[in-house]
Amino acid sequence: MSAIIVRGIKLPSNEDKLTIHFQKQKNKGGDVDSIIFPLKADQPDAAVVIFDEEETADSVLLVDQIFNGKKLSVKKEHRVFCKCTMTFDHRSLERLLNDDTNIEDIMEEIKQKVPDVHIKNSKSSGLIMSASSWYHVERVKELVQGMHGKVDDAPTAACSTPSSCRKQPDKKVSKSLTSVDSKSSNETVKEEIATPNRVEIKKKMEEENISFIADRDVMTFLLEFKAKEIGEIKRKNHVEMEYKNSSTDSLRITFTQTNDGSSSRCKTAREQLVQLFDKVQNLDHFQHEVTEVKNFQTNFNQNMSLIAAINSAREYYCQVYIGHKSDPHQPTVSFISVYKLQAEYAMKWFVNIFSRFKQLKATPIDVNIYGFIKQTKPMILLTFEREASARIVEVEDEDLFAVILLPQEQVDDIQMQSHVQRFDKMMKDGEKNTVFWNCQLEVGGDMRAEDITDHIELFQIEHKDIFLRRSKRPGSKRVTFTGNNLDILKEAATKLNRVFK
Repeated sequence: MSAIIVRGIKLPSNEDKLTIHFQKQKNKGGDVDSIIFPLKADQPDAAVVIFDEEETADSVLLVDQIFNGKKLSVKKEHRVFCKCTMTFDHRSLERLLNDDTNIEDIMEEIKQKVPDVHIKNSKSSGLIMSASSWYHVERVKELVQGMHGKVDDAPTAACSTPSSCRKQPDKKVSKSLTSVDSKSSNETVKEEIATPNRVEIKKKMEEENISFIADRDVMTFLLEFKAKEIGEIKRKNHVEMEYKNSSTDSLRITFTQTNDGSSSRCKTAREQLVQLFDKVQNLDHFQHEVTEVKNFQTNFNQNMSLIAAINSAREYYCQVYIGHKSDPHQPTVSFISVYKLQAEYAMKWFVNIFSRFKQLKATPIDVNIYGFIKQTKPMILLTFEREASARIVEVEDEDLFAVILLPQEQVDDIQMQSHVQRFDKMMKDGEKNTVFWNCQLEVGGDMRAEDITDHIELFQIEHKDIFLRRSKRPGSKRVTFTGNNLDILKEAATKLNRVFK
């Protein structure tokens, strides 16, 4: 077993939500044995999470833990596994007793509220309580003190902890935990509060008020499948949302007011987005699955096969959000759905089709030649698919392009190789008498990328004898024209640029 101590939990929350969070594979978690939450009365935003496996605690430290839109402070914890004992002497306990209360009543209440503690009533020593966790013993101490009502006069207790489990807090924490009744401690606390620069404090408060750190996959899911609700939040509060990378797994969403908005509207929008997150994730059938691509090798075939498998899963499971986190050694693919078992089914589909695509192998193809044939002579490709009993799967990754021939019936390796060779010959024949013309679009800085794409697609519909392809590299405005006549391509390029002017 292993454990972590978590601080900075955004309230309100509960053990169930924390369990779900730390059991997710996406968060590098595992099976949770138990959770101590809240940790103490004076630490309501802290918890101890105990895992079944030894390595899980180390695993969760590898990634940022974002819970309820807030980054958690997570450290490995050992004291939870240290057996501790606490003794309340009879003389101290007598202060708690009255006509309606006896020692057995106190023992029963402790057992109900802290069931992990073993209690023994010794005539010579008093109430002896033992537990496998220092935190459980601390909870009993708070409970007994709370029964008396006044902490200063509460029964005293002797608590013994194995020396191997004692952990000396750092200097700053030690000062903060001393009794605030003493003059020196009050001075210490005041000094700590006054130290930060006021501008820094104000900036931090403003950032907390109008920003929200969100799980990247869940936020992308909301933008894709709950666009109407997010649009309503923006419209009613007169705000805009800006999305920036906070880490590889999270986004920071910043709310800014429009001309007729106010800072209070930004806070309201933030809270409404948090509520939308909670509402979706608390649905009975909400499912967030993550699979790691095992034994992944960074080469052309596996890269393109991975993209093809993701596209295939998206095509067949259109109600499931499927996200991809690139990693040269072990990429991960996320699946989110609010429909029963759909995310699980999509994940199984992806795993199977990816294995199949890897075996078939991706064939690199000149995207402009292929696109020109598909645009001007689509029957050639349809005839090939029918005769080969195979579907042409197109795969694109920025400026890389490939096809995978997916057999629709059982074929052996020799037949498959024959189909691939025939396809290559078809592409080479299509390249004959084909010319290209590259054009740099003269687009104004205020035009959105979506508008540029819409103009190019409309232009392509109107000019069926040529093929246009805009570079997929971010920010690129280069368009390649492919056809049989160079003069026609130059004329088309000039005409397209007039559209943007």
